[in-house]
Amino acid sequence: MIVYEKQNAFVMITQHDHAHVSGKLASEFKNDFIIDKAQHDEFIYAAYQHDRGWIDLDSAPFWNDAEHKPYSFRDFPLKPRFVFYKKGIDEIQEVSQYSALLCSLLYTTLFERIKQKDVQEYLNMEYLRQKTLKKLLNIDDELSLPLQKHLRALLICDELSLFLCMQQPGTPTDQYEWFSQGLNYTIDPNNKSQVRWRTKDTIELTYFPFHSDVEILLPYKEVDKEDIVLYGVLEAYHKTSWQEFNVFYKSMAASQEDSGSI
Repeated sequence: MIVYEKQNAFVMITQHDHAHVSGKLASEFKNDFIIDKAQHDEFIYAAYQHDRGWIDLDSAPFWNDAEHKPYSFRDFPLKPRFVFYKKGIDEIQEVSQYSALLCSLLYTTLFERIKQKDVQEYLNMEYLRQKTLKKLLNIDDELSLPLQKHLRALLICDELSLFLCMQQPGTPTDQYEWFSQGLNYTIDPNNKSQVRWRTKDTIELTYFPFHSDVEILLPYKEVDKEDIVLYGVLEAYHKTSWQEFNVFYKSMAASQEDSGSI
């Protein structure tokens, strides 16, 4: 679950809905990412499905007693989450070995920065999966160029979706928790792409890798804190109606041209 706090409520977005945003963005990448039509379709499938391991977890939100808020992907315990990560990639692998390889690489890339025993055990398990899948797919042990490009694009889509989901729309740049210095992963490793809210329904990028503006409809629940006190987080979550947020990803340069600013 992705969670951020408002004064009287918690905004809660499922990881699978976040992944759907990633998939929509992946499907809009410019043609230079279409190395092979079959591979491109599998790249898009990976983006849409990369967090499917959270589906069961997010259907029954957990309360974090220590923090007095619902657990989110940022603080959910590592050991049980790795069980569900494996389950999700196993399910993806039943459909597409290439998509499963991309998702496995996504997770190992993200978790290699964390030096803990439970993390290393998970990484070793996924390294073995990657070695097996590369052999089945006739991919050299070093990342092939198409695989490198697809992995970098997948990481970008994941971050752009997190930017949308982790904070209130329109949040000022100086209040960003994760992306004040731009995206961690970009098309050009030497040129960090900046991302910001221009308005409450527009996200701008300094480097724009998509065909055109991308429109997103994001489902979410705004769970009232008083309902959580009365019913507990699980029942309060299920009692809360779904809402939908509409946002556009746009090029910062195009927006400046339209407004006549520099």
